[in-house]
Amino acid sequence: MKKYFKQFNVTHNYRSTATASYVSNLIYEEFNNLPTGIDQSAEQNFISQQQIGTVTLTESMSPLVGFDMTLKTKKVKIKKALVLD
Repeated sequence: MKKYFKQFNVTHNYRSTATASYVSNLIYEEFNNLPTGIDQSAEQNFISQQQIGTVTLTESMSPLVGFDMTLKTKKVKIKKALVLD
């Protein structure tokens, strides 16, 4: 590659997004900023303030968007000529 190219660039795109939706839990209780409500399960877990409904992760990649290159050229000497009219 070095023999023929002065510069060679390959470009790609990558995008990632994360979204989450939640609702406030109507049966949430607290005392001194600590949860106090307990659910009816056998484990007796605390009831959270928000109930997360959906979490979505989206990724996309375009492996080859484009490329740019500069070829090497041989150096050529140019003599300047003085032209008088």
